[in-house]
Amino acid sequence: KKKPSFPVNDRFHKYLAKYNRNTKIPVFYDDLLRFSGSIVVYDQHEEDTYWVRCYYPDYERDDIDNSLKQVYTILHSDGSDDSLEFLNVDAIDYCTFG
Repeated sequence: KKKPSFPVNDRFHKYLAKYNRNTKIPVFYDDLLRFSGSIVVYDQHEEDTYWVRCYYPDYERDDIDNSLKQVYTILHSDGSDDSLEFLNVDAIDYCTFG
């Protein structure tokens, strides 16, 4: 059962802005669904994990990688991009049963 989502009302949006907690995320779930192919991910016992490793066209991959790195810095270092050059996106996996 999917968790409900709720829009941010005006009062809450003002609160977030007041305390500098409203941040625009540079990538969305729909962006990650634009993969052009995938392969099945197996566990150490060769059992299907129900995850697939996605691959993207080159023109999409650079943008998605950079956006994911920015999300990481937002979550872990308050948005500072000092560490962007040291970050690497190894893989993007998608859960096929959720």
